[in-house]
Amino acid sequence: MRACGPAAHFGEDCDGFSPLNARKRVCSTTTMKTYLHCFSILAVFSAFADGIETNNWGATTNGVQVSIGLSGGGEKITINQPVKLVIRFKNVSTNEILNVSRQSLLESDDSYSFVVISQSGQDVSPSAKPRFIPGSGTSIRIAPRQVKAVQYELSRRCKFDEIGAYKVIAKIELKLLGKSKMFQAVSSPLYVSIVPDAPNSELP
Repeated sequence: MRACGPAAHFGEDCDGFSPLNARKRVCSTTTMKTYLHCFSILAVFSAFADGIETNNWGATTNGVQVSIGLSGGGEKITINQPVKLVIRFKNVSTNEILNVSRQSLLESDDSYSFVVISQSGQDVSPSAKPRFIPGSGTSIRIAPRQVKAVQYELSRRCKFDEIGAYKVIAKIELKLLGKSKMFQAVSSPLYVSIVPDAPNSELP
C-alpha cells in the first residue's frame, strides 16, 4: 500500500475507501482468484452433497453406478406386502452408451441377481436364476451423464416373511453399446424394515 497523505481520513486507505465500504472496493487480481477458487469448491461440494441426498450409489464399474431404493421411498414395508425396488442406473462416462437389457417381465431377466440377508442373519437370497424368455423384451440405452430407472418386484423371487431389517444388494450384468464383454455393477446395501400389520383399532 502506498503512503497516505495528511488528507486521508482515519480508517481509510489511500484510495479513499474505508473498511466499512469494503464492498465498494475493486478487488485485486489475487483476491479475485481466491474468491473464484473458493466459489468453485463450494459449487462442487454442493453438487456432491445433492448426489448423496438423492441416491446412495454403488461403486463405479466401467463408468456405471447402480443404486436401489424402495418404490415410493421410505424404508418400511408391512409384512405380506410386495417389496418393490426402484433400480437406478447412472452413466458417469463421457463417451460410452450403456445398454441395459429389459425383459417384459423384469423379474424373469437373469441379468439381475440379489443378495438378501434377513434380520436373523440368514441368507435368503434367490437361489435359482429366473427363467430367461428369448425375444420377450427390449433394452434401455443410457447416454453419458444420464440416469434411468426400472422397477423390480423382489418379493416375486424372495420371501420377506420375518419381522425386522433385511439387507439387500443388487448385482446386475450390463454391457456398453458396441462392446461384447459383459460386466457386473453392484449397488450399495439397502436396508428394508419389515414391520407387522397395524393392530385393528376398531371397537367391537
